[in-house]
Amino acid sequence: MAEAIAVNNTIDQSNLDAWLIVRTDPAKALAMAEANLAESEKTEYNKGIAWAYGNMGAAHTWLGNYEKALEYCFKGVELLRECGEQKQEVQIHYNLSIVFYMLGDPDKQLQYAFESLHLARKINDRAGEANGLNGVGTVHYMTGKNEDAIKYLTEGLAIAEEVGDKNVLGKIYDGLGQSHFHLKNYQKALEFKNKSLDVVNELGIKQIQSYAHDGLGEIYTMLEDYSKALEHFPTSLELRTAMGFRKGIGDTNLHIASTYTIAGDNLAALKYYKEALKIAEELNSNELAYKAHQGLSELYEKMGNLALFVEHFKAYHEAKQKHTSEVESKKIKAFELKGKLEQIQKEKEILEAKNEELQTYFEDVKTLSKIGNELTSTLDLNDIFTIVYERINTLMHTSGVFVGLCNYDRNKLEVKLAIQNGVRDSYFEYDLKDINKIPSLSVAKGMEIHINDYDKEISKYITGREIVFQATMSSVVVLPMIVKDKVIGVLYVESNKKSAYSKHHFNLLKSFASYIAIAIENARLYENMEEIVKDRTTALERSYKKYRNTQSHWSGADINAEF
Repeated sequence: MAEAIAVNNTIDQSNLDAWLIVRTDPAKALAMAEANLAESEKTEYNKGIAWAYGNMGAAHTWLGNYEKALEYCFKGVELLRECGEQKQEVQIHYNLSIVFYMLGDPDKQLQYAFESLHLARKINDRAGEANGLNGVGTVHYMTGKNEDAIKYLTEGLAIAEEVGDKNVLGKIYDGLGQSHFHLKNYQKALEFKNKSLDVVNELGIKQIQSYAHDGLGEIYTMLEDYSKALEHFPTSLELRTAMGFRKGIGDTNLHIASTYTIAGDNLAALKYYKEALKIAEELNSNELAYKAHQGLSELYEKMGNLALFVEHFKAYHEAKQKHTSEVESKKIKAFELKGKLEQIQKEKEILEAKNEELQTYFEDVKTLSKIGNELTSTLDLNDIFTIVYERINTLMHTSGVFVGLCNYDRNKLEVKLAIQNGVRDSYFEYDLKDINKIPSLSVAKGMEIHINDYDKEISKYITGREIVFQATMSSVVVLPMIVKDKVIGVLYVESNKKSAYSKHHFNLLKSFASYIAIAIENARLYENMEEIVKDRTTALERSYKKYRNTQSHWSGADINAEF
């Protein structure tokens, strides 16, 4: 026991260590998480498994493997919830918002940022709440809603300062700097970006350091202080290279190229655009490619090299179109994966919450098969109806049941078999031409009718109100009984309870209607056969008597002649 606890404690510490370096060294974090997963699965340590999946999802996010990131994050969220590790669940919800940012889906990005925020508030996780507000603010400044972004980020800033969470503080300062940059409040942007840098330099968080330096480079470019800009961009490149963050390296190369273009140094700009294009080709990134081709086409046009301008201009449009298709494809894959995992979760919840109901369902299916055999082997109509009523009542609530049979010669639906609240009802009938009655309507159109709230839904079928057994009926099912494409009658079931018949009940009743139709047809064939047998027997008896009489007559004549 003590040994198992020690192993679990080691796994917990390793998972925590992996989580702390997931942004700065995602490759190492991934290797640690995979090792922790294998060890946890050996000992069936669920908390270790849950954390490992979450860490793997986060690591794949920063390594650019977004489909794997989604798969592991969704699995991690589910398992963390089961283990009661809600604080880490908050973090993985936040990471999902980052994945959807990378996939270019701001709606989903905002959804998961809010999910992280709401869960943090629910469990009173103040640091998680600050982080969630940062996530929500990030989506807002990315989609041009900078004033709203500043509102959320400022609220998050107050909480981060209160709890002393410098990690979140560094991100929020960076976000506020970005929001003010978009609003062209460059001095404010500088102030917040530098505050972010002070915090993350102290913590050594390379990911946020790289964004801060890259952002400062862009701000100084807009302030036309190109030398300052070109101090910060190389630092961002160095940090991103150390992390292996190739897409980030490509982005910074584009920003450097743009700065050199604005500063008028075309040759330096060419060098960095080409470097960005090289990385785009290595990563097979159409987004980086179209931005690099766009920059190169504009630069060559400016330099008067029309041949290369046309070449890169065409490549720009081709790559941009591919990128647009790629983004849509990724969104669809993400949606499908999310839907699949959500469906699994829903099914699991249903199994847990409604185990008894599902068990009943499977039992009902087995019972129905037995009932079908029982019905189709019964040849008396009254016996058939007794079986129907008793079996339906064991499977669902009913106030009244009847089986009506079509007499097309009389144009009537004849109801000889009806029971209300356990008491056999007297004969009644419907005019088959009166389709303002739902049993007749069902026959005329071969229509299956399923009503959960009679007063609200009856107008979809007929005008006015129709009372069959009692005025308080709420749920009604009417099903045509069909043999060889001909409606031979209907099964009618009602209840005074609303929504008494689920989809499952409706399907059971449809099976009943089919079995009853077969049973009635068999009974009719049997009755006809009995009549035929009786007629044949009578005819044979007559023939036999006649034959005997004839034989007697001829036998007597021969004897007289012989003697």
